[in-house]
Amino acid sequence: MKPRIYDELIQEAQIVAKKFSNPDREKNKNKESFNVVDNKILSENTAIIIMHKSPTNKLALFFFYYVNVNNGWWAYFVPTDSHFLGMSGAYLEYVKIENYNKTRGKKWVLIWEII
Repeated sequence: MKPRIYDELIQEAQIVAKKFSNPDREKNKNKESFNVVDNKILSENTAIIIMHKSPTNKLALFFFYYVNVNNGWWAYFVPTDSHFLGMSGAYLEYVKIENYNKTRGKKWVLIWEII
C-alpha cells in the first residue's frame, strides 16, 4: 500500500471511530466509545481496522476499501458473517473468471494431444 493511501486510511479510521462514538448515534444504544487499536493491510486497496468498544470491552472489525477514482477515498462497512460467506463465494468465482480470461487469445495445446 502506498504511504499516502495508508496515511489517509489511518486518518479515516480515526474519523470513523469518532463518528461511531457519538452517544446520540442511532445504533449506539450502549453509549459505547470506539478506539482504533490495530490495522491489518489485506491488499493494495483493502484493510481491516480493529476498534475497541468501551464500556462493553468488545472489539469491532471494520472493512475499509479504497475507491481509486478521481482523487480517491476510503469507504468502509462493518461486515457480518453473511458478508464473509458471500465474499468467499465471490472469490471462488473470481478465480474461475481469471482462469478463463488467461486462456483468451492464447493457443493452448493439451499434453495428451502431443503424446
